[in-house]
Amino acid sequence: MVQGWYRRNKDRLTNPISIGLITVGVTAIVSVILVPYITNIWQVYQKELEIKFDIAEDINDAVSSTIWSPERLAYLHLTKQMEQITQLSPSLRVY
Repeated sequence: MVQGWYRRNKDRLTNPISIGLITVGVTAIVSVILVPYITNIWQVYQKELEIKFDIAEDINDAVSSTIWSPERLAYLHLTKQMEQITQLSPSLRVY
């Protein structure tokens, strides 16, 4: 069936004007359907990366504020001082 249609329309399809029109039609279809689809996929990917980055940043802030809170830093400083005192005079024990 397709071969019969092609034989009947062979002269029309090999005409340079027909080839140009077919090319324009295919290009139009690609630009109307494919380009917005690919653009949408890229935008979704960018948004996903932005959300992941924000989550990682929030986790980093939460962990670092917990680990390096002023109370924790003061505790570490006092612990270090107590270790130094113990090393200088072993008979003095700080509990």
